[in-house]
Amino acid sequence: MSTILFDFETAKDKALMTVARLFQKADAQVVSTDIAQVLSKRAGVAFRSVAFTFADGQTVLLNVKTTGDVFEVTVNGGVVPLRHQDDHGEGIAEIAGWLGPKRAAFQRALAKVDCPVPASVRVSVSTG
Repeated sequence: MSTILFDFETAKDKALMTVARLFQKADAQVVSTDIAQVLSKRAGVAFRSVAFTFADGQTVLLNVKTTGDVFEVTVNGGVVPLRHQDDHGEGIAEIAGWLGPKRAAFQRALAKVDCPVPASVRVSVSTG
């Protein structure tokens, strides 16, 4: 497989579409993508974050250096190590593989989140 390098200077990045297609091929339905507009800097490395949101609500965040290569992968907020760093197709399949076992735990965590009812919402049933 050819190397996937991100290019943030062009309006339509081919690497972004290629990664989304490879996720689709690995049975992970990409719903939306988001590229950070500002550069972040950590330990002297400037990077942009590319976020992929999947149909079940899970997220994958790729931190991409200004040279175009990915240096960090985050799945649902946790950094994951990759075995296949040089083969990008295998690496994306590995990331998609991380999504499967984490799906049940992710759904349980979403179910536990307490969403308070806004004060503007009124109910006609008395609670007393």
